[in-house]
Amino acid sequence: SRFITAKPDPQCPCCVEKTWDWLEGKQGSPTAEPFCGGNAVQFPPSAFPTDLPALAERLKQVDENLIVNETFLRCHVHPEEFILFKDGRCLIRGTEDPARAQAIRDKILAN
Repeated sequence: SRFITAKPDPQCPCCVEKTWDWLEGKQGSPTAEPFCGGNAVQFPPSAFPTDLPALAERLKQVDENLIVNETFLRCHVHPEEFILFKDGRCLIRGTEDPARAQAIRDKILAN
C-alpha cells in the first residue's frame, strides 16, 4: 500500500511499545498529529457536524465511490483520502503536512 512503510519509528510508543493511547482515548491533541510512517494526519474530534449520511450525499459529487456506514465515511479527494469517523475524528491519508491536511478537512467539512 502507498500509505504504509515497512520500518517502525524507533521513537514512536505505538511502534515500539505497542501502546495505543489515541485509540484507547487516553491521549489526544487539540491539533493535527501526523502518523509516523503512515503518510497520514489525524485530527481530534471537532465542532464540525458528523452527520455521516448527509455528508455522504454532498460528497458523492466529489467521489461517487465513497464509502459510508454507521462508523465512518471515506472519500477520495485526489490524491489524498479523507476519512471522518462517527466520533468526529478525521484522518487525511496521502500527506504528512498538517497544514495541507487541515485545508482539505476544512474545505470538505465547512461547506
